[in-house]
Amino acid sequence: MQVRLDAWLDAKAAAGPSAQQSVGAQLHRQPTPGSIESSERKLGDLSMNAIDMVKAIMVRARKADAEGDAAGCQSALAELDRDIGK
Repeated sequence: MQVRLDAWLDAKAAAGPSAQQSVGAQLHRQPTPGSIESSERKLGDLSMNAIDMVKAIMVRARKADAEGDAAGCQSALAELDRDIGK
């Protein structure tokens, strides 16, 4: 599922708008996941609701998996599959 989620996010990012390179990027600083998310939110590439929804479902799936709850994990992953399949 992580591979499918990453592919979905990559496709959304590639289809969305772009922004100018930041000063930090020009100074050869590596972006952080937080700085990338912040930029994407500012551009409106993905709605805050979509990002928060994906995060919440993945947290539920990982928690269920860690607790040995296969049914809970599968249920969360099925929900995510339905949501990113839209």
